[in-house]
Amino acid sequence: MASNLPSQCCVNFTFHAGEPKGSIEEIYGNKVTYVSGDVSNKIVIIFTDIYGVRFKNVQLIADRFAAEGYYALIPDLFQGEIFTAGSPIEELYAFVGKHAPNATTIASDFISKLKADIPEAKIHGIGHCFGAKVVIPGLSESGLVDVGAVAHPSLVTIEEVSQIKKPLLISAAELDPAFTVELRHLTEAKLIEIGAEYQITLFAGVEHGFAVKGDMEVPKIRKAAEKVILDQLYFFDNY
Repeated sequence: MASNLPSQCCVNFTFHAGEPKGSIEEIYGNKVTYVSGDVSNKIVIIFTDIYGVRFKNVQLIADRFAAEGYYALIPDLFQGEIFTAGSPIEELYAFVGKHAPNATTIASDFISKLKADIPEAKIHGIGHCFGAKVVIPGLSESGLVDVGAVAHPSLVTIEEVSQIKKPLLISAAELDPAFTVELRHLTEAKLIEIGAEYQITLFAGVEHGFAVKGDMEVPKIRKAAEKVILDQLYFFDNY
């Protein structure tokens, strides 16, 4: 999905109810990885937005996949640095600019070591906002992700979209300055042009970040966020 930089909406969030069941471990060279579920060859790796692996909401999402039989992992893409909630937009751009160049390398190294340890591993990659910048290149012919899903993506170029060779699920927000209507249509046109196997779902009345950071007290946001997970589970289970 051709998509813009993260914007002011990325620094806003609400915490979701519940307590994570997994643990933070050092695995595959990644010092801060959230691990949930039993080790298996059915693996979900979540590549996060700017709030990273320690954000409770994304840990709860990993737990949902673990409850469905997946070995769920959230590696740290930010080399131990934590973005401060509510920071000015200028600090967001600086944080993204610092870490975006290394994120794909960090992810590829993590997956390579994982596949060496579990050779039959099937990698289902989820990218939220910033994390889409990792998942989309992973779906190229030489990429290490077998099936991908992204929600309210940012930072992705149309050239990266043009290289997709594997199944992709896109969960889009109607109100999104990063994945705008124009960029969504551009992405759809490119996916059709290259004959990609894809699904795109547009959720009405919700904003960028709804799948991870939205206010679950608002019914339309809660329903949309829940549907994203159900869609991802169905999509992954069928590949």
